[in-house]
Amino acid sequence: MRTRPRRPRSPTRPSASADPTDTLTLIAGYRVLRRLASSDLADLYVGVAPERTAATGTGEAAPEPTDRCAPVVLKVFRPVSDQSGVEREILALTRLSTGRLPALHDLGTLPDGRTALVLEHVTGGTLSRHLRDHPWIQPGEAVTILAPIAAALSELHANGLVHSGPNPSTILFDASGRPVLIGLRALQDLPGPGSLRAEVLDSVQGHVGQLVRAVLDQVHPDTSSGPARRAVERWCGPHGRGEPAGTVDELEHLLFAWADAGPVRLDRARGPADGKRSEVSGELLRRSLPDPVTNSAPAATVHGHAEESGWERMVGASSACARAVVGRVGALKPPAALGGFIGAVRSARRGPLVLAAATVVVSTGLLLTALDAPGTMSAPEATPPTTIASSADADPADMSDEVITGDDPVLAVSVLLRLRWGCLQDVSVICLDGVHQAQSAALAADTHALRMVQQGGGAPVLEPLETWSAALVERTGDAALVSLHAPDPERQPASVLVVKGEAGWRIREVFDY
Repeated sequence: MRTRPRRPRSPTRPSASADPTDTLTLIAGYRVLRRLASSDLADLYVGVAPERTAATGTGEAAPEPTDRCAPVVLKVFRPVSDQSGVEREILALTRLSTGRLPALHDLGTLPDGRTALVLEHVTGGTLSRHLRDHPWIQPGEAVTILAPIAAALSELHANGLVHSGPNPSTILFDASGRPVLIGLRALQDLPGPGSLRAEVLDSVQGHVGQLVRAVLDQVHPDTSSGPARRAVERWCGPHGRGEPAGTVDELEHLLFAWADAGPVRLDRARGPADGKRSEVSGELLRRSLPDPVTNSAPAATVHGHAEESGWERMVGASSACARAVVGRVGALKPPAALGGFIGAVRSARRGPLVLAAATVVVSTGLLLTALDAPGTMSAPEATPPTTIASSADADPADMSDEVITGDDPVLAVSVLLRLRWGCLQDVSVICLDGVHQAQSAALAADTHALRMVQQGGGAPVLEPLETWSAALVERTGDAALVSLHAPDPERQPASVLVVKGEAGWRIREVFDY
């Protein structure tokens, strides 16, 4: 029988749908070490920042001391038509108190337009693993695990978001035993007042109740009996018809009424290499009771150590007070957008209002502190007003470039808004490349508006935002949120998200009411 000779197989061709990120060695300026996980929404990688070098006296390059070599998580979102999930995640990462979620160190855009987040690498393992490895836990340990998660969910609700699936696998521990909520792809917009909102919050209570029961089941009964524990268990149970579901704020206070927070006993193998372990302070985990007017609890920052200066406590209390003040204001329907072309950009929730309230509270606190402090009644020295340039002969273009490439995002926003206004007046799309970040929502909105004008459509009603006063709300790495307040106090504030790249600061998104 004749055998047919085998034909040599051609080498396997790479799939056309292969992830282009697999071929990248740098993501948002960070060196990729390995892939951590993948989903239909995003890919996760572990990365580090490239080591910086500095020239020595002998002319040789030496490593520059920096903490940027610590591993980070690089989250690269897959290209999807609906970016609302990405927006919700960034909103939560930038709005919640420090320690509730993984810290957002930086964000950027890949050459193909995908968004990349640089996040804290939380390495203490999941709650599900912790419960599996520890058959019995102490009541104080259970409080330390559950109370910060309840606080995180409460802050999400205050910002118009809801986590639809908290469970032991969506809770990670850092080296100090601090619990961190993950699984942010489950974030959804919280409906307004009504039956749908009540239904969503009822579902959240069901998920949280299952989470609490999973932890309570591993608390030794000899150390946790009593009416306080039974009150926590009743919160987890079903409520009667017509009875509103228990809130996560109520759960948080029931937990602290049951026991004082204690350290989480993580495995030594997951601890720091030097053997020194910091622990979450139970005293700092406890938050105040809800305000009787706004029915909202002030947010507290979770720290790894109990040391905190008086200034930090004052600012923290002022910020919490500001959040309470805007609790009712946030329920009001804001007026129509100032410009038609900006209306396509999604409005930010409460950010400028929180800033305005916090400014009033902090300013009042500083004034009272100055009046009470001895020896502070002397007149302050006059300080000249800050100006962008000190010479009238300086070239405005050079000054603009210097400010945009500088380190002050507030000054950069003022210049970028002035340049943006000039581009819109000149109906120049190319001009916007020097103002907006590539593939950003701001660039898409302004480009669409100018294309409509070029095609004979009506010019949108615009207002030069560069005449508004700017103030820094928050800065994380090379990303900053700057609020804008109109000269007319009756006008609603706005805010601008800017990102700094190799060419300097660029506008990523404009939030307008």
